[in-house]
Amino acid sequence: HYLTDALTKRFDDLPIHKLCYLQVHHQPLAETIHAIQTADDDWFAPNKQHFDLFGMTPFHIIAASSRPDPKLFQALLSRYPATSHYYYWNHRDMSQTTPMYYLLQNQAPESAAAIPYITRLVLQDRIAALGLEQWRLEIQDMIDAVCLVQVSERLELFQQMLQQFQLLEQKETLSILELAVWKGRIDGSIRDSHNENEEKANNNNMSFRETCRISCGANVVIPNVSLFLNETIDIFGV
Repeated sequence: HYLTDALTKRFDDLPIHKLCYLQVHHQPLAETIHAIQTADDDWFAPNKQHFDLFGMTPFHIIAASSRPDPKLFQALLSRYPATSHYYYWNHRDMSQTTPMYYLLQNQAPESAAAIPYITRLVLQDRIAALGLEQWRLEIQDMIDAVCLVQVSERLELFQQMLQQFQLLEQKETLSILELAVWKGRIDGSIRDSHNENEEKANNNNMSFRETCRISCGANVVIPNVSLFLNETIDIFGV
């Protein structure tokens, strides 16, 4: 009786969960989106409980449903603070499953459109921070590829995309670090020069700059820093 009672009251005091659950069977999508958009701000506040007795957030509910429409995810994400998006998409329910894992395994046609939409929205700032356009395009292509395969192959491709994305992020970080160490060596050498004409000559001398690059110590700094970057950062919990 306890379990039955708990299931009956599963969405009590969780109106957003209830909206997401009912949209599959009892409510048109447009009405659900409107209800989410006009819901009281208090229901999206950080101090509110955002998971049910199974540990599921509204994102879990939609991702596991038979109608995981991207517009519904968009409406939800627009109401939660952008700083909390990583938290919700990495949050694991009682079965240790994240919303993205449910979405990747979802057989519904809408899931194919929802996966790239969510991935780009959550990672957009980090993808934009990659210095080379070639890298950005590579990740965009890999995101698209996830939706072009069978559902059973999605997870593996998605994991490959995340691994490549994190590898490119590490390369970006280390290249910026090398430039900073190199510039520090150039600035230090210029400060050590007491002759103004020599300083100007050095600053515009490619041989001088190349010498500073070789002697800046990046070959020592970067390998040691990279040890701390090799740890995989959990994205989407898949």
